[in-house]
Amino acid sequence: MSGAEVLGVISSIIAIVDGTKKLYDAASNAAGLPEAFREVAGRLPLVRDILRFAEQPIREGKLDAASCKAIKPLIARCEERAKMLDTIFQRVIPAEEASRLSRYVSAVKTLNKGGKVETLMKGLLDDVLLLASRHGLESATVHQIDQTTKAIQDVSTIKPSIPDSEFQESLVTNNNFGNGPMTNNYVLGNQKFQANYGTGKQFQAETQTFNMGKDD
Repeated sequence: MSGAEVLGVISSIIAIVDGTKKLYDAASNAAGLPEAFREVAGRLPLVRDILRFAEQPIREGKLDAASCKAIKPLIARCEERAKMLDTIFQRVIPAEEASRLSRYVSAVKTLNKGGKVETLMKGLLDDVLLLASRHGLESATVHQIDQTTKAIQDVSTIKPSIPDSEFQESLVTNNNFGNGPMTNNYVLGNQKFQANYGTGKQFQAETQTFNMGKDD
């Protein structure tokens, strides 16, 4: 990856971050959104500013080929997180207030726990801090590094936008072999059942718990 290619990816990330912030700011209100959306949106300008500073050494030709190669995975991951965050904002914010949370839950479940907006923002801040302080891109000021470090700490303590219980699958074991009540066992592990078909022999078997929950 050349310096020009690195600049292209960084510029792309800046544009995505700017677009996400503008989308949030353009919303008439934040009703129906988890508080994490406001916290995340408020830190997007910091991500943008750090990236702009990271561009300077590259534009000045201070980044050699080895350094460009070294940061390729980092900026690719940074771009992926920015895109995921923007996708969630795009899906959720324009929706009606009453459906915002359900849309958010649906969107995040496709990404699992790593798709929470606060998790994506923390990863993004970690990435840009690393980008602007190593690999020949030591462009961020001490104040910016301190700001980013504090932002990472703050984002880590944000109230979860979705409880982890939303990602747990329902595990159910059903024991019913004809007439009579059905027994459901909502526990993990192997389950035993007995079957008695009228006056015949009684059978006992052991089976694994079946997963009856929704797919992520």
